[in-house]
Amino acid sequence: MKKLMVLLSLGFLSLNLAFADYKLMIKRGDGVQSEQCIKSYTFSNNLESLSRKKGIYSDVYSTKETMTNKIYKGKPVYRKIINYDGLIFDNTWHYVPFDSGMNVEEVVYRTHKWERKNLEPISAEWDTSGNYILDFYTINTGWGYAIGKNRAKNLKDQGYTGKIEVIIEYTKTTDLADDSLDSFKSYIHYLPSDSEDKKIITEEINNAGVQVLENHVYDKDLESCTKK
Repeated sequence: MKKLMVLLSLGFLSLNLAFADYKLMIKRGDGVQSEQCIKSYTFSNNLESLSRKKGIYSDVYSTKETMTNKIYKGKPVYRKIINYDGLIFDNTWHYVPFDSGMNVEEVVYRTHKWERKNLEPISAEWDTSGNYILDFYTINTGWGYAIGKNRAKNLKDQGYTGKIEVIIEYTKTTDLADDSLDSFKSYIHYLPSDSEDKKIITEEINNAGVQVLENHVYDKDLESCTKK
C-alpha cells in the first residue's frame, strides 16, 4: 500500500510538472521589460540562412535569370544575359523592352558585349555633326542604343556584327525589401499560456536580455504568473 502511495505521488508530481508554465522576461535595449507566462519556447537564428545564401549564390552569367550575392536597397539582385540580333546603324535611337516576365523594378548595373573575338570595350562617342555616334542607355523597362552611319562602317571594318549581349543586374517588383538580409538575427518562439488559438509568437531578441524561469503557474482569472 505504501509503495502504491509513493507511485501515485510520483505520478501526480510528474503530471503537475508536465502542465507547469514558464515565466518569460524580456528586457529590451531601451530598458523596457515585459513579463508573461508561457507554455513552451524555442530559440532560433538566421545564421544557417545567411551561410546558405552566401554559398549558393555566386557570380553566374547565364541567359537564364540567376540570383547574385548582392543586395540593393534591401532586395536581392538578379543577373541575366540578353542576346540581341538586329542592331540598326542609322544614327537613330532604338528602344528594346525587357521581357515582362522579368518583373524588373530597378536596373542596378548594365554592360554589353559586341560579337567579336578579343572584344575591347567601346565608350560612347559623338562628333560635332552627331553622325559619328555610339551610345547606349538603360531604364527600368528596357534598354536603347544609337549608332551612327559613319561609326557603323568603322565597326564593320573591325569585324563587329549586328549581334550583341546585354548583361543587366536588377531588382524585382515581386520581392519585398528586407534590410536585415545580411545581418545576424536571433529569435524566441513561444506559446503564451493564455493563448486560445495555440498560435506561436515569434520575437526578435537581438540586443535584448532574455530569462525563462521554470515552475510557474498561470492564473487565468488574475492574469498572473506566479512561482509554484
